[in-house]
Amino acid sequence: MNKELTKGQQRAIEALMLSNTIAQAAEKAKVSERSIYYWMNQEHFQTALMRVRRNALAHTSTRLQQMSARAVDTLEGVLDDEKASSASRVSAARLSLDMLYRGSALDDIVQRLYPIENQYQSNQTG
Repeated sequence: MNKELTKGQQRAIEALMLSNTIAQAAEKAKVSERSIYYWMNQEHFQTALMRVRRNALAHTSTRLQQMSARAVDTLEGVLDDEKASSASRVSAARLSLDMLYRGSALDDIVQRLYPIENQYQSNQTG
């Protein structure tokens, strides 16, 4: 179903992205909370909201990627700064190792997922 969103639904999605609660979003969008809850159970609204959320996340990920080299340089600077407090140096080391571990675990999951996806696609086309 490719149903168009109403102006109120569009405002509600924008407000949901900028608000901490449904009540705040309803106020910003000038719709009732009840309407937002109702819309959130409709597939076309859920799909539109998820698309907006994914786009926002993609934008944020791009910005984080752009900042990552500076962030690593900063961590390295703290680790190498003998004048930095022990707590700061340990914190930088812990964060660096944690990020390395998480990245490694994510790479492992992705590598294990590829054959499963390929097999699934082969079964769908074959």
